[in-house]
Amino acid sequence: VTTRGMWRDATAVAQQPLASSSLVLQMQVMRRASELGLKVILDGQGADETWLGYPRHLVLAVRESKLIHRPMIALRTAEKSGLGLRRWLLHWTYFRFGSVAAVRNTMRLRRAGINPDRESWRQVPSDSRRRGAGGVSAQIEEVHGEQLGALLRYADRNSMAHSVEDRLPFLDSRLVDLAFATPMDVKFREGWSKWVLRRQLAESVPAAIAWRRRKIGFAASRTSFDISDKSVQRQINHSEILKTLGVSHADLTRVHDALAWRMYSVALWEDVAGVQTGGGSSS
Repeated sequence: VTTRGMWRDATAVAQQPLASSSLVLQMQVMRRASELGLKVILDGQGADETWLGYPRHLVLAVRESKLIHRPMIALRTAEKSGLGLRRWLLHWTYFRFGSVAAVRNTMRLRRAGINPDRESWRQVPSDSRRRGAGGVSAQIEEVHGEQLGALLRYADRNSMAHSVEDRLPFLDSRLVDLAFATPMDVKFREGWSKWVLRRQLAESVPAAIAWRRRKIGFAASRTSFDISDKSVQRQINHSEILKTLGVSHADLTRVHDALAWRMYSVALWEDVAGVQTGGGSSS
C-alpha cells in the first residue's frame, strides 16, 4: 500500500478529514494487530489530558504555583521539558495569550497568499481550549473538550474497522477522579510533567524512558508528505471546499506544514466521500 493509499484508506474509515498524519499510523497499528490475531489492545490515550502532559500545560505549572516560587518553577520546567528557556518562553506566550495564536495563523495564511479576511475564514472556529482556565477547570476542559473526544472517535473507528477492541486504562473513571484530586504541585514536581506516572513507570522500565525530557509524538515522518508533490497539489487545487476558502490561488510551497496537511486532508475527504459543496452527496 502506498503512503497516499494509506491516507485514502484512513480517511474512508474515519469518514471525515484527518486531524493529523498520526491517525494514518494508528490505522496501520490496528491493521497489524488484527493480522497478528490480537483481539484486545491497551491504548495510552488520555494520559496527557488527565495528568497534563502537553507542552501547553507548562503554563499551568507556573500559574498554579506560589508567586514566590514561579521563577524557579519556570526554570525547572524549561529544563525538564527539554525545551530550553527560549522555546519555553515561546510556549508560554503562545498558550497564555489567545491573540498570539490568532496573529500567527493570520500571518501563515497571508504568507501563502490566502486572504484571512474572507468571510469563510472568519467563520472557522478557533481553538476552544480556555487558555485562562486553571487547576481542575483545565483538566475538565481537557477531558471533556473537543480534542480528546475527536481522538477517541478516530481510535474507535480505526480499531473497529479491523475488529480490534481498543481499551483505555488511563480513562478509567477511578483514575480520572484520582488525577482530578491530585494537586498541581504533584502533577508537576521538580519541573517534571506527569510526575506521578513517571515515578510509577520508573519501577518497571529504564530511567531513560521514564524520565525522558523530549516528548515524542506519534506522527509520520516529514518526508512522507511533500506539499511540492504534483499529485498532492492537484488534489488540493481541485477541492471545491478549499476554493470557497480562497485556497485555489494559494502558493502551496509557502504553506506551513500543519496547514498543508489539513488542506490535503480536507481535499482527500471531499474526494473519498463524494462531497458536493451544493449541500448534497453522491454517496
